[in-house]
Amino acid sequence: MKYILATVAAAALLCACGQNQRKNLPPQPSMDELRAQIPGPEKAYNSGPITVDANGQAIIRGTIDGVGDSLVYTIAADSNQIVSVRLAPDEEPANIRIRQFISPSGEADGPFGLKLDRRLDTTGVWKLIIDESLMNGEDYKGAFTMTVIVQ
Repeated sequence: MKYILATVAAAALLCACGQNQRKNLPPQPSMDELRAQIPGPEKAYNSGPITVDANGQAIIRGTIDGVGDSLVYTIAADSNQIVSVRLAPDEEPANIRIRQFISPSGEADGPFGLKLDRRLDTTGVWKLIIDESLMNGEDYKGAFTMTVIVQ
């Protein structure tokens, strides 16, 4: 009986100690905060929002999987800012391009080839579509680097 009481008392003490330690822990960072701590300017993904750093720049690594694969990125920017985009495929020749740049109101412009420079006339979220040209070259499956500058 003494053994059981000692075991219960030790367990209660351990549980109480563990709870006090948990109360003193700092709050856990969010996933966005953790992603921001990744060293280096490159982020690897094939679609979604582009977040520029304090200098207004983002470097994205992406991959395209041939004809029919369109990658859609979004950029939040203000009116009168300039957006510059450069695509650099890992292999040459590569049949990859900036197909369209779509305004927050849905107006589309393009195609642009491997680079785009545009002064924005509207504040909001712009879409950037990357894919292959159906009129040129061979099917391209491979990686690329996209540099985006918003100033």
